Amino acid sequence: SYKAVLRCALTALVLILPILFIKRQYYGDWLPNTYYAKIAGLGNLHLGIEYARVTAPRYLVVLIPYIALVAQAIATRKWQLLRPILLPTLIGAVWSAYVVARGGDTLVGARAFVPIIPLLHLSLVLLARHMSWRIVMPVTVIACIMLAAGFSRDTQVKKVRNSWRAAYPVRVQVGQYLHDHFPKETLVVTNAAGIIPFYSELPTIDGLGLNNKHIAHYGHRDLSMAFGHQIGDGNYVLSLHPDVILFGSRGSKEPYRLVGDQEICKNEAFQANYELQPLVAGAFAYVKKKE
Repeated sequence: SYKAVLRCALTALVLILPILFIKRQYYGDWLPNTYYAKIAGLGNLHLGIEYARVTAPRYLVVLIPYIALVAQAIATRKWQLLRPILLPTLIGAVWSAYVVARGGDTLVGARAFVPIIPLLHLSLVLLARHMSWRIVMPVTVIACIMLAAGFSRDTQVKKVRNSWRAAYPVRVQVGQYLHDHFPKETLVVTNAAGIIPFYSELPTIDGLGLNNKHIAHYGHRDLSMAFGHQIGDGNYVLSLHPDVILFGSRGSKEPYRLVGDQEICKNEAFQANYELQPLVAGAFAYVKKKE
């Protein structure tokens, strides 16, 4: 009923608002830093549409039964069957529209659409309650198998997975090398601010702004780059006088097309004060020259 929906909404507000207020007081923003680093209004809408197009086939096995059951309820005018699914359907539709509008995501598995899967399944369960189990059970089993197969056979998933498998050991070795050969106060700049700083245990600036408020809020954005990799501020980074600069995703000789890499490379202070140094596994770093 509408009263139940209203009670759920009020309960969510009571639970969420205090958390948002505390986060606002502590971090200074209502939304996480990653939001400001990644979202560019509707500038990435075209990426979101492509993201949805590529993702849709994986979930057709869930969407088709859902659409079919809804169509059947409408055709037979069994409106009472649709009332329980209005709220999960609305939430799923709003979230999907948001994902598309923001530009989707770049990581494997279309993770941005994962939150709507439980909503779809809940709606299917609510609709299937009035159907014969002889139909529901085989459809459910087949749907689960096809959903799992869709991800395991997806070429994009395989491509990203193989890329990560190749990059992981190199990033680990780079992080360990930095840990073993540089002082603890060494300031590092990298675009791969995950594995490398974890193993290096050194203070690190994320060139893509995910953990840097200035870059996320005031960095320069290149919408031709992939989602989540569009922002940077090389001149700001150099103003912090980093000791080690890693270009690309794990330390390359040449800068990538990333905004931060390009700006750093063009800066005269970088050209005068940093020199190329080999690390491990074909990785390189630009290290500040000793005075």
